[in-house]
Amino acid sequence: MIHNASLGSSLRWMYYEGSIDAETWEKYSSSPGALLPVNHGYESPTAVQPAQLSNAFFGIVNEGKSDMEYLAGIYSAQQGDTSATADMPYRGMLAMDEYGTRRVKYWLKHSIEPALAQIGEVVRQFSQATYTAHKVFRIIQPDALEPEKQVEINKTLYNDLGQAIGKWNDYATAKFDIRMVGGSTMPVNRWAYLQELKELANSGVIDPMAVLAESDIRNKSKIAERMDKVKQLEGQIGGLEDQVKDKDGTIDTLERQLVQLGIKDKVRQAEMEIDKNKNQNKTKQDKQNLETEAMQKNLRNIMKGELDVKRKNMDMAVKEFSNKLNNNLDNNNKKQ
Repeated sequence: MIHNASLGSSLRWMYYEGSIDAETWEKYSSSPGALLPVNHGYESPTAVQPAQLSNAFFGIVNEGKSDMEYLAGIYSAQQGDTSATADMPYRGMLAMDEYGTRRVKYWLKHSIEPALAQIGEVVRQFSQATYTAHKVFRIIQPDALEPEKQVEINKTLYNDLGQAIGKWNDYATAKFDIRMVGGSTMPVNRWAYLQELKELANSGVIDPMAVLAESDIRNKSKIAERMDKVKQLEGQIGGLEDQVKDKDGTIDTLERQLVQLGIKDKVRQAEMEIDKNKNQNKTKQDKQNLETEAMQKNLRNIMKGELDVKRKNMDMAVKEFSNKLNNNLDNNNKKQ
């Protein structure tokens, strides 16, 4: 196709010998706006147009493009081409992106990452031969929201006399029990990864700080500080709420106790009033009983006195009658 386009832009000419100046035409025939002379009595040169390309060439180009995408494992949709995914839902695009990077991940895992691990071994050996003086490493990870970590190697140790006796963290002679792992080039779908982190955060598996560390938000450290302050304030608020609940419970308990004490006091007062009335009625009844007994005793004494008087009178009457009867009997006997 490129060759055909080149022929179309640089035409070939057929002419009768002697009709044109060949050197002039060869030099200026492809120049824009050029005036080319033709000898008198001859026909004008004829342009030789290139053959028209078949539509099969365009199909071959598209197939070659598809084959390149297939071999690379990186399709046009993964590069932002929306022509094939215009009507595809969001999750479908994420799934297609995940499936499309599997072969790339396999290639990275079995080709690039072993090479990176081997490079790590070489770098470790090279660094042991290079770093022989005292050196301070400050490892910072601003995107991961981790504090700065400081490591010192080849720090000279001195005795009490100020003489160097050795090195602390002697890097050149150190033996490392470590394993080199190359995995930082693993391609991932950033939005799918963040969505997975959000779901894990919502389920409580990870904290929101892990999601913030993997996001592209600016001023992560300040946001993390605000989140920490908010969490502390929430904890304080929760503690104060618990204290208020405890105090409310204590107040409710005291109110119930006061109500119960008031009820008990009223019951006690009623019982005292009842006992007082009972004692008053009992005293009054006892007094009445005593008065009744006294009256009965006095009445008995009066009745006894009257009975004794009547008895004496009757005895006297009987005695008089008996005396009269005896006298009468005696008189009658005397008369006889």
